[in-house]
Amino acid sequence: MDGFLDRLTGTTPRVGLRRDIDTIIWDIDERRFLIRVKDGRTFEAAAPPNHDPERAIVRVVYFWHARHIVFETNRGDHLLGIMPSRHNLAPVDGRPVVYLDQNHWSTLAKTSRAPDRVPEAERKAALELIALAEAGKIILPISAAHHSETSHWVDDDSRYQLALTMLRLSKGWQMRDPLAIWADELQRDIATYSGAEPSSSPPVFTLEPWVIHDAKARSTVGPDDSTQPGLPADLEFAFQSALSTIVYFDLLLNTAPIRREASHGWRANQQRTTDALAADHRPKAQKRQIAYAFALDDLSHEMAKAAAHTNVSTVAFDQWVRSIWNKEMIGTPAVAMFRSMFVDKHLNPRTTWQDNDLNDLFYLSAAAGYANHIVAERHTTGLIAQSSKRLNAPVAAHRSITDLIANLTLAR
Repeated sequence: MDGFLDRLTGTTPRVGLRRDIDTIIWDIDERRFLIRVKDGRTFEAAAPPNHDPERAIVRVVYFWHARHIVFETNRGDHLLGIMPSRHNLAPVDGRPVVYLDQNHWSTLAKTSRAPDRVPEAERKAALELIALAEAGKIILPISAAHHSETSHWVDDDSRYQLALTMLRLSKGWQMRDPLAIWADELQRDIATYSGAEPSSSPPVFTLEPWVIHDAKARSTVGPDDSTQPGLPADLEFAFQSALSTIVYFDLLLNTAPIRREASHGWRANQQRTTDALAADHRPKAQKRQIAYAFALDDLSHEMAKAAAHTNVSTVAFDQWVRSIWNKEMIGTPAVAMFRSMFVDKHLNPRTTWQDNDLNDLFYLSAAAGYANHIVAERHTTGLIAQSSKRLNAPVAAHRSITDLIANLTLAR
């Protein structure tokens, strides 16, 4: 990228061009980059060939000052992605954040492409939700869970239509990787308990690049970790934002399914614990403490990493764990929601663990810690509602889009 503007502009001063950039166009099939500037001039350079047979994106147009990026697919569809400002990674602006479980994204896709397959009341609600998202009145983020669950569909047309719906309505909004959310929460809570100054908390729902899959990623590029040494910070950030959006959009629109690994070992371990608790005749309060201990073990690796990062003593760490773990309220919204849902699921003797439960618990609990609304399937909605009441969390859980629309309050 550092040499890219030089190749396009020849002797044109780079600083002046940055100020005057209007549009950057990448024609993938034609293997060329174009930069248009405000006075009408166009500069061109060859782009490297892209021989990926499974790519769906054929053209990318970056509207520089508007911070919008538009994709054209090989089926002629167009999608808009919103680029963040380096100084405002999450311009929520008071809008409600609504996190949809995968089955409700499927409802929106069917409503757009095959409305007769959706019951009338849910179809009307879905159309209203789509209109709100398109008008920018709500935020519908997607997560790595959505990527995983969509990408493995083997029906190419259904997978494409679902991905198209998700990208069209999310517009680049995403949820940070839950492991990164947990790490930040735990580090801040340990630091606060130890009397240290906690770091600022990055936004969970954001336009920030490279946060959806990589728990270690941060978009704030320092002088030593720039991918293009010597590149000014605004160009480096614009480059990373555009590249991240291109990668995520292209991944979700991939023309071939991506195999997903099942969590058989994790599921079997959970089922053994649930069955053991069901067979235990001790009082429920005691069984809840056992389930808390099991949840603590499930999170032990993340907690140890957080303690190491905050550099507290083993004594201080032990005191912190003892002070918060058996309390209903802890100052970590996503971790607290995960623990509560995890324990409640184990304490239900009728629970049969499924492979997808890991995704549901991991991502939906993180979303429930910060979103205004969650729309999920019946069982998970019950867990979230029960946990949000216990934790006094502000999230509202809904079993249908119809119920969401009936209870959705928009910012004025």
